Amino acid sequence: MPSQIYMGVDDRRDHSMRIPRPDLSLSTGSPNACNQCHTDQSADWAYSALMDWGIRFTDRRNHPGRAFHAADQGDIRATPALIATANNNDATGILRASAIAHLGRLAPNRLMPSLPLWLDSSDPLIRLAAIEATGPLPITQRERLLLPLAKDPVLANRMLVAERLAELPIKPQTPAEETLNVLFDEYIGVQSQHLDMPSVLTQLGGFQLARGDVTAAKDRLLSALKKNPQATVSRINLADLHRTLGDDAAAKVLLDEGIALNANDAGLWFSLGLLEVRLGNHDAALVALKKAAALEVTPGYYHYVLAVALNDQGQAKEALETLTYTQRQAPGQPNVLAALAQYSLLAGDQAAATRYQAELNAMLKAAGWQ
Repeated sequence: MPSQIYMGVDDRRDHSMRIPRPDLSLSTGSPNACNQCHTDQSADWAYSALMDWGIRFTDRRNHPGRAFHAADQGDIRATPALIATANNNDATGILRASAIAHLGRLAPNRLMPSLPLWLDSSDPLIRLAAIEATGPLPITQRERLLLPLAKDPVLANRMLVAERLAELPIKPQTPAEETLNVLFDEYIGVQSQHLDMPSVLTQLGGFQLARGDVTAAKDRLLSALKKNPQATVSRINLADLHRTLGDDAAAKVLLDEGIALNANDAGLWFSLGLLEVRLGNHDAALVALKKAAALEVTPGYYHYVLAVALNDQGQAKEALETLTYTQRQAPGQPNVLAALAQYSLLAGDQAAATRYQAELNAMLKAAGWQ
């Protein structure tokens, strides 16, 4: 049985029984049971062996793993498959929950009309994923959907409901007043038991900021950074808090210190780039945004923002090159194709603009967005 070392010291052998799917390895890069033992062979070799034994997979084209992989790449054409998996009552709860979570990140505009059904599911995993997926929705819609789940029997679900409703003002003498007070008090109480963890301090800081307690939020984020100076999310959130308070200088110091600790963190470079844009330091902004794009694992939003910045600085050719590269490496991102169509038109290339617009329309149709 193949082994893997965890935490640098714990050598564990894999005792699981899994159906080998080297075909998925070829398309998504996922591991498979064959090559976990036959490490000197390729996924092609494993797939050929299965074919020679007469094994044929009937779900090669519609396996949920393909949709999850495409969604992780930002490809909106995965939307119909995600919806189908999320609504498949014959699928396992964890598979459906994964589809819902991916859908919330990729296409929150397609959560309806199924979202209320997922929130009412008897499976706590499905409810948890559905609660998570409501993040991008307007607070009024979240209030209507999530308030009944403030009394969910599962603590993890109630905790996430509290985070999703944190920005909701508590109106005195309303039916929701007691419910929200109990919910928020429980959230703070549970989180306060784990203040030795930077991640919990960061979560609590975000919650308190949403509740309007800027001082408490700042203290929590500072405590998180004191415990772990390399906590990127804590650092970025604190820098953003400084920005909202009008202290861009403090935000820049924080980001510069973070980059000095971890120069390969794309998020820090991206945040610094946006800060430099706001400060009017366009050359420095481009340097930071280029670094963020270079560190982005899958070309996506960082590349898109870099292209916009390049175009705004009169570097239209470089902007188009960045967008073309992004479209080639990770197709299926509508903002990239829309920018390609717009910038091509501005550059006087009507043929390219028309082609990109046609590709965009086809993509939106394939995703069910039209």
